[in-house]
Amino acid sequence: TTTTTTTTTIASKPTLEEYMTNYVPAPLSKEETTEKKKEEDNSKSLGKWFPKASVVKSSVCYNNDYLAKLAKDKKKLMKQQQQQQQQNDNNSDGKSDGKSETQSHTSTARTIIEPKASIVLFYQYVSPPWTTSQVSTFLTYLTTIAKKHRTNIGGRVRVSTEGINATVSAASTSNPTSTDTNGNNTNNGSNGMSPAFEAAQTLRHFAQDLRNFDPAGFANTDFKYVDDLSADRHFKEFKLIPVKELVFYDIREEDCKESATASSSDKAGKEGSAGKESKEVKGGIHLEAK
Repeated sequence: TTTTTTTTTIASKPTLEEYMTNYVPAPLSKEETTEKKKEEDNSKSLGKWFPKASVVKSSVCYNNDYLAKLAKDKKKLMKQQQQQQQQNDNNSDGKSDGKSETQSHTSTARTIIEPKASIVLFYQYVSPPWTTSQVSTFLTYLTTIAKKHRTNIGGRVRVSTEGINATVSAASTSNPTSTDTNGNNTNNGSNGMSPAFEAAQTLRHFAQDLRNFDPAGFANTDFKYVDDLSADRHFKEFKLIPVKELVFYDIREEDCKESATASSSDKAGKEGSAGKESKEVKGGIHLEAK
């Protein structure tokens, strides 16, 4: 009796060390005056709340029609391969002449690789707070990264003297439909990387760029990554929004003072009217028995 054991190998998630392979840091800007002028030239109003936002268009954009066609072609190809495999299995009873086996290898070698995206969400309050000059330099630094070094990123980034609040995406840049001399798609992404790995790696490199700018400020930042997403989850633009506070409550300082004054007056009135009926003791207010 012969027992056959089938082992299923599950691909492990890449480590941070693997993602950081070939990392090239984005240079920190030293020419603040020139770069600041470039930042101002790149500014764009996003309405009355964000009059000086900077917008950089991502170098990668996959429209829904293209992705839908790609998914349809992939499904069609898989169906053809299944039919071919079934035909080969029917001929594998010893009557095959070897030709069908060759056709099987050629058919199963073909595949369609879809583009992928990754997203990272994070926020970071810095202590001590950044100066307005540091905020300006940081915005310029992020603009340079998006325009020259990680051009396949997009997202929405709010920056203030308090820190940063951001949702950033990255998409694979490789051509998912390239073929070999036999018409087979053998492309596995840019530089031999899969599209999912490339998109995920871009965001890990971006996170390291932030640590390079402020090592202490971003030392313990909790970057929440979501990888291997459909490419339509990628943001088409990288928006940098300078704000006064990361979380906007729409409360004016004078409103807080008026509220505090009213609260104190109200409290004093209540204590005066209840003075004859109650007395305050440690642990709470107790009514006198009548």
